[in-house]
Amino acid sequence: MKYILPTAFVFAQILFACQHEEGKGTDISNFERILPELNRYHFICDDWHRDGLPFLMGNNEMGGLANADGTGFPFMWFADVWKHESARTSLAGFQLSNSLISKQTPDHYSQKLNISNGILRTRFSATDLSYETELFLSMDDRHLMAMKVTNTGNTAINWDIIIPDRGDGFHVVQKDRNTIAGQTADSLFAQSFWAIENHRAAPPDTFLTRVKWQMKTDLGIESGKDGFRVRLPKEQSAVFWYTVVTSWDEDNFDQYEPEIAYGAHDFEHAKSRSKSEWKRLYDNTAAIILPQGDYARLFYRTIFSLFATSGSKHFLPGETQFGALWRDIGHLATRSFSSCLWDMNAFTYGAAGWSAMAYTTLGNEEMARNMLNWFYQPESLKKNFETMFPVGYYTLYFREDSIGTFHYRRGGNPDAMAFGHETRINMENYNWFGDGSHVDWQLHYNAFASSIFHKYSSYYPDADFLENTAYPLLKGIAEMWRELINWNGELGQYVLPGLVSLTEDLVAENLLDAAISAKWNLVMAARYAALLGRDHELREEWLRIADLIHIPQDEDHYLEFLNDDGTRGGGGYQGIRGMVYLTFPTRELISAFDQQKIERTLDHTWERNHAGRSRKEIGLPDPLTRPELDLEQVSGMITFIANWYALAEAYAGRGDNAYEVSSYCLTKLDPAGNVLYETDNLRPYYLDSYASFAMVPAAMLVQSYNDTLKVFPAIPSEWKEVSFYGLPAEHGIRVSGKITNGDVEWITLSLGGNEVIRTYDYQNFALRMDDQGTGKVFINKINN
Repeated sequence: MKYILPTAFVFAQILFACQHEEGKGTDISNFERILPELNRYHFICDDWHRDGLPFLMGNNEMGGLANADGTGFPFMWFADVWKHESARTSLAGFQLSNSLISKQTPDHYSQKLNISNGILRTRFSATDLSYETELFLSMDDRHLMAMKVTNTGNTAINWDIIIPDRGDGFHVVQKDRNTIAGQTADSLFAQSFWAIENHRAAPPDTFLTRVKWQMKTDLGIESGKDGFRVRLPKEQSAVFWYTVVTSWDEDNFDQYEPEIAYGAHDFEHAKSRSKSEWKRLYDNTAAIILPQGDYARLFYRTIFSLFATSGSKHFLPGETQFGALWRDIGHLATRSFSSCLWDMNAFTYGAAGWSAMAYTTLGNEEMARNMLNWFYQPESLKKNFETMFPVGYYTLYFREDSIGTFHYRRGGNPDAMAFGHETRINMENYNWFGDGSHVDWQLHYNAFASSIFHKYSSYYPDADFLENTAYPLLKGIAEMWRELINWNGELGQYVLPGLVSLTEDLVAENLLDAAISAKWNLVMAARYAALLGRDHELREEWLRIADLIHIPQDEDHYLEFLNDDGTRGGGGYQGIRGMVYLTFPTRELISAFDQQKIERTLDHTWERNHAGRSRKEIGLPDPLTRPELDLEQVSGMITFIANWYALAEAYAGRGDNAYEVSSYCLTKLDPAGNVLYETDNLRPYYLDSYASFAMVPAAMLVQSYNDTLKVFPAIPSEWKEVSFYGLPAEHGIRVSGKITNGDVEWITLSLGGNEVIRTYDYQNFALRMDDQGTGKVFINKINN
């Protein structure tokens, strides 16, 4: 859908803008703009005995935690390598090994992971062993790893080659003096990997991923009873290539053989191609230039890590994508949890949802679309609603206590859809009605997920996506709420049955986050129906119900649930979470609520959550020394919830609060600074795939919804110098702007790569589509 801006006002601005070159961005790419910032904040370690985790690397299809000695990966994960329909599995990663490494303390050691191009360089220099390595996971060929090793010592180095072996279910052969290959054993597919006790049979073998790999080097490979070895002469270099193909890559997998695309010698060419693809990712993403410091360091590292872990063409990322603590470093996982990985499944409002939302917000249309293509699987979403809820009345229990008896699904609605909390390979919900957990009854995530589709559709106009994806999805979710909502005669309003809150240890009737989510979904589905001229009667019914949904509140605050007295304790891992929906991502409803009451509620909630401090910090008993206490209360707020509150504050127009709350993340990082691993928690979150933090500065700079555009709506008072280029807004508009010495220097709006408005003062704009169907967009400045 092509948009033009025909008003005389706009043309005047175009003519005026041509006289002012600064900020137009016609000759400077986003990568060039952001590169100086990236170069300040690479991951660097000069301490051989460093604490914390190894560096996390990836190209969104494959990745892992790189060895501190620079010799590869102990384990590698792939977006498309699945043990069964509900769990990914790791492979032994390609790496080199020499026993002298662990026996010597280097005289010189350094390791640097470049966040502009994903290249890891390591230098290890000791008396008996000295070498340098250069390693990357190709962003151009997403199943290729390349490593160059240089012997900088005085004697030859014998390297053992560690690869996926028979213990991992592979047939391994040496094809020639330079090449080793392997593939999954046939027996791997004859066995059943999974059965949930007393509930379901194992999934069909068709969900198991078949894998072939090849390792090639320009050295002669020696084969012995203990494996494979190469000998690297002094002052010489060698290149090692490792490539993988899976049954998701090729229809004729049995006949397909993995090949090294660039040959076994052209390391620089392969590196150049990968660097070019990293550059393209940065170029296709908005460039945000923040004031230098710790906050900026975390922001730029989040963008790098977002590219590294999410946006794959193969499936959605899991919570700990490529960085799962596993086997050799499993001791770092918290006690009482045999696995903190969730089997690397996708969560709707976890790494998968946040990453898709971040790409949409930051302007990378391609990567966002990759993810939404996997999110939208209508048959699975319809099946979810049928399997997640009972028909008729049901007595809901939580921790052996009865919450009440409520009416749930009416049944027989073929359009109703529901996203799952934790999902299988095809977006079917991981749990199902009858398993007793009810964790998947956090129905707020249906507004979270569908808001990504709405935002994508409004930021990147496309008639086919609007008609065949966004509207059918919104209609399906609206029908889900219409099935679940019940009339309360005493209130004279609609209420929702007992559900699970965003605060996952809260189960109650008519939760605030669920009520707002239902209202938002119904209103937005009605808007889309009106835009497309469809489902008139249903549209009127959606609006009627939305207008009568009960929003829990008293005179001063919005409340968590029906009949909430506001005294429930906050803080800890769970905290009080649901209030975020007062502004984000259900921002189209902000004007329907009392603005001052929103602000009082956000303030009160942050106080109830003890500003994210742990139990120990506020003087309460620590469950690690008091095992009878709830383990979920060990630590302060998890960072993605803190970032969610920061986004809520930004959309409430309170930049200082948004900055303060998101800065909480700086206190919860791996102390060594090696990765964005979130410490002081029961589970190994990685800032929930980093994306929740990355979105906060974007929301401070640009907000666009309900046919409005706000530029610099929530800038922290201490940000005196900040600029950005190419943040998306509704109707396909791209926005850039700059603040100097605390004042707006300029703001520009562009369409199709052409600047159409430049202003030096106004920061708010009204956007309107031509109601004559011409596809034109009218933009008017409005008072700040």
